[in-house]
Amino acid sequence: MYEALIIGGGIGGLTLAIALQQRGIRAAVYEAAPLMRPVGAGILLPPNAMRIFRQLGLADKLRDAGVVPAATEIRDARAGVLQRIDTRLFAERYGEPMVAIHRGRLHAILADALDPAQLHLGKRCSTIHDDSDGIRVRFSDESEAYGNILIGADGLRSIVRRQLFPDAALRYSGQSSFRAIAPVSLPDDLRQTGWEVWGAGCRFGFTAIAPNQVYWYATMDATEKTLRADESGLAQLHQLFAGFPPTVGDLIAATPAEAIIATDIHDLQPLATWHRGRIGLLGDAAHATTPNLGQGGAQAVEDAAVLAACLAANPSDPQQAFGRYEAQRYAQATMVVERSRSMGRMAHMRNPLARTLRNGLVRLIPYSITERQYDVLFSDRRTPT
Repeated sequence: MYEALIIGGGIGGLTLAIALQQRGIRAAVYEAAPLMRPVGAGILLPPNAMRIFRQLGLADKLRDAGVVPAATEIRDARAGVLQRIDTRLFAERYGEPMVAIHRGRLHAILADALDPAQLHLGKRCSTIHDDSDGIRVRFSDESEAYGNILIGADGLRSIVRRQLFPDAALRYSGQSSFRAIAPVSLPDDLRQTGWEVWGAGCRFGFTAIAPNQVYWYATMDATEKTLRADESGLAQLHQLFAGFPPTVGDLIAATPAEAIIATDIHDLQPLATWHRGRIGLLGDAAHATTPNLGQGGAQAVEDAAVLAACLAANPSDPQQAFGRYEAQRYAQATMVVERSRSMGRMAHMRNPLARTLRNGLVRLIPYSITERQYDVLFSDRRTPT
């Protein structure tokens, strides 16, 4: 039976540890951060993620800790509503709703589901040695951990991936973002409705995640490493989104500068494989995606469920387990990366004629086609191991 070392205590790493724990497989999570603080902004948990959290016994806690949106709207800053989706139908079609939640609350619920002895904080991975006796990890504090398999769930700039595949390349999308939680309540007509508003070279989205918390994000075409999360960043936001609906300006105005997170948006050039020997990758470490489909966290959760099942079904052959995991997940995760990248370009169109044509096409899309697009993302596509 395996003794798994999981590098990274984010959504994917914690979910994998819970899934392994429930299958009787020993696993330990090593997280670089010294404390599990309620950091980050918001996240949407779509039905494909919530289905797995249901199987892990966590869906009701997550739903109670967040908000279930009734609808989401795609808008153009000048042309108004382009598409409205009744997200209440997701629960009927896919078995689970979409939940909007603070990332800090999500992490806390996942961490609480683990045996405390499994979670080790302040452990930044420095080196990994895979030899005949097993896998040895050395951390920056000079401590070490030993196991017979290792999973890198350490995100976009994965140290594990760098050691396995040093030539792996991140791709800057040409877009950067601001994200924050505004300490306000939305008007009655928006408390269960999320918006994404498209402009020329930018967009702004928001959704309530608690009675007095609204998660918002703003993305814009930008040169890499130029955004600043300070008063100058707030001024830039006010200027860029001045022509957007008033709610957008109200949310920006209600947000203190210290609450804003600035992030350049990257994805990962698809890797040829996600594993080597007894070491595998999961989530952003394997297939980092831009956030345009709202699937980054969900894809990590799906990875975790499939990998746990494959390890349990192949208790003495990690190569076979990792191979089966990759066979089930590679095509779907790669499709999400590429489709998300395309969606970001479409939302940021600058040419007025192109935007007019795009808006007309989006308005004309029958719901049956939109539903099929959601089926590709939300349906349960796992196969028996």
